[in-house]
Amino acid sequence: MDSMDTFYVRLTPKRAKRWSGWLQTVRDGLLQQGCRATMALNHNIRCMYRGPNGTRCAAGQLIPDDLYSPDMENKPFAEILMLHSALRRELGMQDTTDAYFLDFLQNRLHDMVEDLGAEPETYRAYVRHLSRAVAAIYGLRAFEAE
Repeated sequence: MDSMDTFYVRLTPKRAKRWSGWLQTVRDGLLQQGCRATMALNHNIRCMYRGPNGTRCAAGQLIPDDLYSPDMENKPFAEILMLHSALRRELGMQDTTDAYFLDFLQNRLHDMVEDLGAEPETYRAYVRHLSRAVAAIYGLRAFEAE
């Protein structure tokens, strides 16, 4: 499955609550920092789970500090989830459907904003838009107007 493709699943109330919580955590963290978590390396911009000045990518917002390790960098989030059972437990993951959603969330709320400029308000507007789109796709709790 291409992680950018929408997948459809019947949401139980528990799964909907879990997914809404993850989306809210990612959205709030990205809005607060107002920029991507990146570092310049050999004339390339590298995305990071933990970037400079305390920034985090979308998936990085979900990784607690006590479970983060620098060896996670440069690995796909799906691989990190597969290798770190403590993170899966911390997130309350139940099955591979949860993993697909988290990968989808990382792609939608992080990878899709790569081409944006560095203006914080442009970044925040796009994060708000994409958060509402993800919520609408899966019938998750809508966000209040800001």
